[in-house]
Amino acid sequence: MLPERAQGLARLVRRWQPGRAIVLVGDSGDGVVALAETRRARDITLVARLRLTAALYGPVPPQPKGKPGVKPRKGPRLPTPGTVLTDPDTAWQELEMPWYGGETTAFDMVSDTVLWHRDGEPPVPIRRVLLRDPAGTLTPTVLGCTDQEATPLHIVAQYVGRWTSAVTFEEGAATSASRRSGSGPGAPSSGPRRACSACSASSP
Repeated sequence: MLPERAQGLARLVRRWQPGRAIVLVGDSGDGVVALAETRRARDITLVARLRLTAALYGPVPPQPKGKPGVKPRKGPRLPTPGTVLTDPDTAWQELEMPWYGGETTAFDMVSDTVLWHRDGEPPVPIRRVLLRDPAGTLTPTVLGCTDQEATPLHIVAQYVGRWTSAVTFEEGAATSASRRSGSGPGAPSSGPRRACSACSASSP
């Protein structure tokens, strides 16, 4: 999904639901810093899969009073999720997590709050969740959530439930087109339904 299209959908959903908590969930193609910053600014939570090479940073360390120059926006560079995955000193926590098909699966999990950054974009505070299958059957998963107070269990549940969400990016784009053509927000989409990303609105 193109970031510009996703940003447009985020604006539409917020305009249609000004008083509700909104969570947008996507795969790694939606896990870009520009989207996270846009959604954070509009009070929309993003849950997305991150790459094992994602650039993550610690918080800005305390600065001496009266220190001249530009204040730093991020702290020291942290090990990538891929490095954490293979580090023998990583303190894994064993948890049962919701997974696909309505089942629960045992994972090794580590979670922390970090700053997510790419050159040219402001750092975005997120909660990172790294999952490792103890049996080695499933591919490691790295999730990022712009709600740093969300629990790892809640973040994983939102991510694996994205395929059953009622509103897809494609449907949102079709609704936007129907509104511009005067057909109204309830016009059905003529194209195929593809749940590559999803959004949901919930009461605060």
